[in-house]
Amino acid sequence: QDPSEAMVSAVLAAEPDVVFAGAEGGGRYLDLHACHEAYLNIKHNEHVDYYSYLTAHVLRPEAVSRAAARTGAYHRYLQGLLEYLTSFVQRTQPLAATAVAARLDEARE
Repeated sequence: QDPSEAMVSAVLAAEPDVVFAGAEGGGRYLDLHACHEAYLNIKHNEHVDYYSYLTAHVLRPEAVSRAAARTGAYHRYLQGLLEYLTSFVQRTQPLAATAVAARLDEARE
């Protein structure tokens, strides 16, 4: 067996070193509990249960009051949400994650 075939076999046999939280179900589900807690800690914001947060608030910035949107806590919440979602994509779709990262870098510039 030539060295390139051995290398290909070794790469295909290797298990990826990806860690998921228990609630993420091996990468099948998002675990937004920490983001929900951060959302609840924003002053001037409506307190909602986890289900309502997922269905009506997480992707709808218009659901946040103007007073809440101007706080530092809200900006930290958005940063944490972005970091978690980016991390989740990188862990579940490593090849697609490079394209997502490039688009995020373009948007930040």
